[in-house]
Amino acid sequence: MPSIPAIERWRTSSACSFLLVGLALIDSPVARAQVLHEFNAGREFTGPVQRATFSRDGVAWIATPRELYKVIENSPRQVETTGSKDRRIAMAPGGGRYAWLESGTAPYGRYAAEIFDLNRPSHSIATLRPLTGSIGFSTIQFGSEGGLLLTVTPLQNVEGLRGEFQYHFWSRGGQPLGTMKLQGPRIEIMDEQNAAALLLGESDAVAYGRDGIRLWQVDGRFRKGALAASGKIGLLNPAREINEVRVVRGGIVTAVKMSGPVYEMALTPDAAFAAVATSGGRLTILDLNTCDAQACRSRRVALPVTGNYNISAVRFIDRSTVVVGTIRSIGNPPNAKYESGALSVVTTDGVVKFHKNDLTLPQPPTKSPLLDVNFGQPEFAAYTRDSVFFVRVAH
Repeated sequence: MPSIPAIERWRTSSACSFLLVGLALIDSPVARAQVLHEFNAGREFTGPVQRATFSRDGVAWIATPRELYKVIENSPRQVETTGSKDRRIAMAPGGGRYAWLESGTAPYGRYAAEIFDLNRPSHSIATLRPLTGSIGFSTIQFGSEGGLLLTVTPLQNVEGLRGEFQYHFWSRGGQPLGTMKLQGPRIEIMDEQNAAALLLGESDAVAYGRDGIRLWQVDGRFRKGALAASGKIGLLNPAREINEVRVVRGGIVTAVKMSGPVYEMALTPDAAFAAVATSGGRLTILDLNTCDAQACRSRRVALPVTGNYNISAVRFIDRSTVVVGTIRSIGNPPNAKYESGALSVVTTDGVVKFHKNDLTLPQPPTKSPLLDVNFGQPEFAAYTRDSVFFVRVAH
C-alpha cells in the first residue's frame, strides 16, 4: 500500500468561466443556504484546482499546482505564482499554511518544502529539511489549518517503494517535533486536532502523537482510516473485510458490519460521531459513545439524490450536520459513465439543509466533488479539478 506523494495528488484540468450566484433555494422548505461563489477554471484563474478552502478569518482561497488565488471583491486574485516547472504548491486543509515543494534539486520524485503563512503570501516561515541528510521528502501532509505537518523520508530505497522510512512531525512554525522510523510505505491520515497521525501499513495500523510516541496499534491491513480525539480514537476499514468498520476506542476494537463496501469515513473532532459512506450512496451515522465490544448504535441518513450515486466525500460541519459530495453513474460497469455530481448538506436526523444537483464533472472523471470543511464553521468549499463552490449554510 504505497503512500501517495503530495506532488502526485494534483489533478489535471480544463477551462471555463466565473459566476457569482445569489441565494439558492434548498429542498427543505424551512432552510436556506447561500452559494457565495462559483468559479470555473479558465477565464478568472488557471487550473487545475489543487485545493479550495474558506478559512476561519472569512477569506476564500484557491490553490492550483503553480498559483495561489485569494477571492477579493467576488473574484479570484492571484497573490503568488511560480514560473519554475520544478516548484509546486500544496495548501493546508482549512487554510492557515501552504508550501512550495521544490523538486529541482531532489531526484527520484523527492522535494524540499518551504512553508508560508497563507495570510502573508510570499512570507516564508521555515524550510523543512530531512533530519538524516537525505536529499528530500517523498510526502508531506498538512493537519487542519497547517497546525501540524508530517513529512516522510525514504531511508533505503531511493524510489521510496520499500525499506525503512522516517516520519517526522513539525509544528506550524516549522519546528521539529517527534520522529519515528517504520518499515514500508504507509498511508498517512492526520488528526483534525493537530495532535496525532494514523499510519496504515502492510500489516498494521499505528497511531502516533505529535511527539512521536505510539498511542495504539492494531494488526492487519487496512485500506481506509480516520482519526480523532487527539489520536485516541480511530476508524479502520479492513482490506479484506471491506464491508466492515472497526472502531478503535479506549483499547477496545468494535467491528461494525456495513451494508456494502466502505467508500469514505469521517469523524467529529471529539470522536463522538462517525459518518460512513458505503456503495450505492448510502450514508450511516455511528454514535461512538454507545460502542461496546460487539456493536455501536447507528442510523441511516437519506440523501436528496436520485438515480445511481456513490459518495465521493463526507465531512462534518458540526456534530449534527454533514456535507456530502456524490458522483452519479449512468449505465452499468464497465461501460458506466460519470458525467455529473451533487453537493448536499443534511442533518444527522435526515433534514436537508442544502442541495445542488447536476455539478458537471471533468472528463475523464475524477473522484469529485471533494470537500474542505473547518469543523464548527458554516462556510465550506467543494471542488473538482476545474470548478470551485463556496457555500454558507444557515443554522
